[in-house]
Amino acid sequence: MYSQIFRTTDLDSRPSSPNQTDLNTSVVSRGKHVHFAPDLDSILVSLDEEGVAGFLQQQRDISLDIKNELEHSLKRLRNEAQDLLELSARLTNSKARQESKMLESNTVQIKELEEDLDYKQKPCENCKLQIKNMEESMSDCLKRENLLRSDLEAALVKIAQLLEERDSAHSDVIAEGYGTGAGAGACRSLDDVSSPRTQLSRLAHDLDAALRDRDDMQQQLEAANRQLKSTRLFVEEQAAEREAERDEFAARLHEGREENSRLAARLQTNARILGEVEQLETQTREMNQIITDLETRKAAADEQLKTTEEKITLLRDIIANLENQLEQKTVRETEVLEQLEEMRKTIDERDSKMRAVLGELESLRSERVDQSEVTCLKCCQEEDRYAEMVEKVKEQARWLEDKLARCTRRLERAHERSSACTSERTEDVSLREQKDTHLEMKSPEWSPRVEPLCELARVWARLEAHSRAADTALKRIADLEMQRAQLKDVAQRNRNNLTTGDASQVLRRRNVADTALRLASFLKLTMIDI
Repeated sequence: MYSQIFRTTDLDSRPSSPNQTDLNTSVVSRGKHVHFAPDLDSILVSLDEEGVAGFLQQQRDISLDIKNELEHSLKRLRNEAQDLLELSARLTNSKARQESKMLESNTVQIKELEEDLDYKQKPCENCKLQIKNMEESMSDCLKRENLLRSDLEAALVKIAQLLEERDSAHSDVIAEGYGTGAGAGACRSLDDVSSPRTQLSRLAHDLDAALRDRDDMQQQLEAANRQLKSTRLFVEEQAAEREAERDEFAARLHEGREENSRLAARLQTNARILGEVEQLETQTREMNQIITDLETRKAAADEQLKTTEEKITLLRDIIANLENQLEQKTVRETEVLEQLEEMRKTIDERDSKMRAVLGELESLRSERVDQSEVTCLKCCQEEDRYAEMVEKVKEQARWLEDKLARCTRRLERAHERSSACTSERTEDVSLREQKDTHLEMKSPEWSPRVEPLCELARVWARLEAHSRAADTALKRIADLEMQRAQLKDVAQRNRNNLTTGDASQVLRRRNVADTALRLASFLKLTMIDI
């Protein structure tokens, strides 16, 4: 049946699948390349320019038609190979599943029959045990009956003896007559007479009990005989049923073995069919390999084009982002420089005011010295207060000067680093950086020992704002340097990838190289401006 199904499926799929000869010719002709080269010299002589253009256009159309037909045939071959593979997979899976199901059902049936046989043999063993128990109980009953009979005979003998003794005792009492000692003798004879009667009554009672026991035992024996007969009948029926079931099980087991032999024959035929299917699969794999080679070449070219386009778009986005960031940075730097100029102006104004105040103080001091040599305690206190104020102003001015110098040094170092990153570093730059770091380590930041004056509160606020702006600018410069290094790595990778491409992509590599050079020059100019 499976061979018929396979043949029908093969016949159905034969019109859409390639023949064996076609496959062999395609495999052999893989190394050959056919090139249609028309004889254009003899044709171009007899044609004018318009005819030549029309002829060339016609040749292009023919080549496009041939290309489209080849692509269509490749798609059709791919679909047919996929159908063959799916059909073979379905056939193998369905056959394996059916055979496994049949084998599992046969094994399950055999196990069930064995379990039924074991289950039915257990009641036979129970019946045998019951028969043994009944035989033992019957033997016990017979023993008890014999004992009761022996007891009954002994009781009868004893009753006879007692009756004889009673007769003899009764005759002796009558012979005594009446006399002086007759009362005691009569009493003894009455007692002697009464004791055998009680014994007789007891013996009669025992005899009745023994008779009842004998009747009970006889009834038990009859019941045991009936039960034994019924159990024997049941055992015989069970044995007959077991024999019939054993015969049926043997017949079913024989059928199962025959079915297993048939399944083995089917498995052999299926193995032969699978061999044929494997041959077809190898042929389809060869065709698929040819198709995949063509597809991989086309996909590789498409992927290269896509990757280059994606890289170009990525570089454009990066350049646009960097331009926006540089614009923001320039705006922020202009704002910071304006704030610095304002702070310098305010500091200069404060210095001029402080100098004027100091001049006035000196003039007042000279005038007071000229007026009188005697000074009061109040004047001394005012002079001390003015002297302390002057010292505070000097100390805070020195601290402001040092802080501004440090900020300017930091900005100069950042500018030098940015300019040095665009070109190669030299020994002078490294020595200058080492010197600046040494100076920073020697001159740590310090704060004035006195509280800031109210008159210099605005100066202090402007100075703090300037320091914060300088810190943010330095952080932004560091971030831009990191981004520049990353962009440099990306551009280098793009250059390496583009240099390993085909000859047809030289123009794209040049464009990417130009964009990379423009990006580097733009970054250099922006860092120089910073």
